[in-house]
Amino acid sequence: MERDPILRLLLISDIHLCQPLDTLLKGFFMKINFFLILFIFASFSSLAIVFLSQESFASGGPAGISRKTGYKLPLNEKLVFKVKAMGLALATQTNTTRGIVKKDGRNAINIFSNVKTHKWILMYGIDNTMETFIDAETLNPLFYEERANEKDWKAVETVTFFKDRMKYSAKKGLKLDRKEDVENQYQSGQWPQDELSMTYYVRQLPLEAGKTFTMYACVDSGLVKGTVKVLEKTTIKTIHGKKEVFYVTSSIGDSKFHISADEKRIPYRFEVKLNFGVAQGTLDEYSAE
Repeated sequence: MERDPILRLLLISDIHLCQPLDTLLKGFFMKINFFLILFIFASFSSLAIVFLSQESFASGGPAGISRKTGYKLPLNEKLVFKVKAMGLALATQTNTTRGIVKKDGRNAINIFSNVKTHKWILMYGIDNTMETFIDAETLNPLFYEERANEKDWKAVETVTFFKDRMKYSAKKGLKLDRKEDVENQYQSGQWPQDELSMTYYVRQLPLEAGKTFTMYACVDSGLVKGTVKVLEKTTIKTIHGKKEVFYVTSSIGDSKFHISADEKRIPYRFEVKLNFGVAQGTLDEYSAE
């Protein structure tokens, strides 16, 4: 968001221990929020860097099934992550896939996310939501909405996606009296992901150690190009016992991810390096039909 840009937090290190605790937490949770929702580029592809778009790679089939890989986007899934730093439990994020609904006359997969800090963090509480509608046939995002409900900041931001452009609209400030409208053009085959849909987009890619993908994403009112690499396949302990996972690192920010190597592609862990330590997210609950 404009007052404390996510990209600035990701691309340059501006959190210092000499700052007040509330300032540290602001930067910390902006960073956590981005990586939780994003597993941004958590999967990835070919020994050379290859640009992939929703249209060129992830063309969908019936009920959100990728024609390229056969991966089925979960229609009734719930993931709950616990976030810690310096040994302290700080926040919970819950992502829920709500099935197929109608959006602007099209069948769309509805996904909802909530990020909420624990009650003991009194000075900077967060209770933010994100919602995306993904075309069930093409797997392209159609519409995205984010609502920020924080102690000293409110915002409602939406993105509407078209074939060659996206329209960003926002109301910001404690009284939601600051308005912003931006349109961005993009080339054919470069349909971007929003901050929530990209989590699900990357899960359908053919993950394999040594592969790399490049992807466009919509962050606030702008387009961002990111690169991620699959470093290796390894085994970790999870809520489902020992699981083979892909170990992934992102070029945007200093982040790492573990995504299951089975057909479900479950994101089990993430890690973000901060100046004052490491933020760790662990999947605590999982259910799917």
